[in-house]
Amino acid sequence: MSFDLRAKNWDTEDRVTRAKEISEEIIRGLNLPKEISVMEFGCGTGLVSFNYKDIFDKITLIDSSQGMIDEVNQKIKSEDIKNMESFLLYDEKRQSIIKSICMEEILLNMIEIK
Repeated sequence: MSFDLRAKNWDTEDRVTRAKEISEEIIRGLNLPKEISVMEFGCGTGLVSFNYKDIFDKITLIDSSQGMIDEVNQKIKSEDIKNMESFLLYDEKRQSIIKSICMEEILLNMIEIK
């Protein structure tokens, strides 16, 4: 089953709880300043990023599933969140395709990987 079809029922209690725990560990582990913009690639329905909405200045969510992006947009609208925006990985209107994300320098800064 595609993620587009699964998106409406994605936010189960277990997934919401796990996303909150992951978000807390990321914030604790990275010790990032609050005045920055962050991006979540592969955001799904935004379960992780929505835990950051009151922390960071701007959050950009990107996913390859239109269904997941539709769910994110509905949450952003219903909660009237001003500092979040979402994009489909491929958007015909923008004629933009992201083919690669380079992050090798980030990997060099990781102290410990478990």
